[in-house]
Amino acid sequence: YEYKFDVDIQEDKNDMSTAYESRFYDEKRVLEQSSTYLQTLELVSKISSEAKKRGEYIVLKGAECSLFIAYLLGTVDINPLPMHEYCPNCKRLTFLHREGTAFDKYTPKCNCGGDMLIDGYDIPFEPNVKRILHGSIRVYVSESFFYEAQRILESENSDGADLKISIKSDSL
Repeated sequence: YEYKFDVDIQEDKNDMSTAYESRFYDEKRVLEQSSTYLQTLELVSKISSEAKKRGEYIVLKGAECSLFIAYLLGTVDINPLPMHEYCPNCKRLTFLHREGTAFDKYTPKCNCGGDMLIDGYDIPFEPNVKRILHGSIRVYVSESFFYEAQRILESENSDGADLKISIKSDSL
C-alpha cells in the first residue's frame, strides 16, 4: 500500500503556509516510520466523514488528537497548532502569546477589515510519538453507527493490512 497524502496547505507562500507546512511535514516524516499509520488515519477519516455526514456521534481518543494531519483530514475537531488569529480574507496569520483559549469572547479585526478567526490549542505531537506509532486509534461512535463503522473498516481494508483501529460504541 502506497499512501499519497495530498493536502493543499496554502496556495500562496506566507507566514501561515510556513507555520502550517512546518508542522505538517514534521508530522508526516514521523508518521511515515510506520508502514500503515497514514493508511489507518485515512481510513479513520473516511469513517469520521461518513458519521458527520449522517449526523452521528464520533470521537477519537488518545494521542491522535495532537496531530495536525488528523485535523486537516477532519478526523479531529481540535486544531493542535499554537493559538492564533487567522483572516480568511487576506490569509494573515498571527500567533498569540497570551493566556486564554481560542474561545475567548472577542472578535479581532484584521488590517484588511475582515474578522479574524481564533483557533489553536497548542498541543505538541512530539511527546506522543511512541503512543501514536505503537498504539491503536480508539474511535467511539454512536450505537446506531457502530455496524456501519465496522462495515467501512472491513470494506476499506480489503488487503488485510494490520491496521490498529479500535471501534467502540458509546453505549458499551
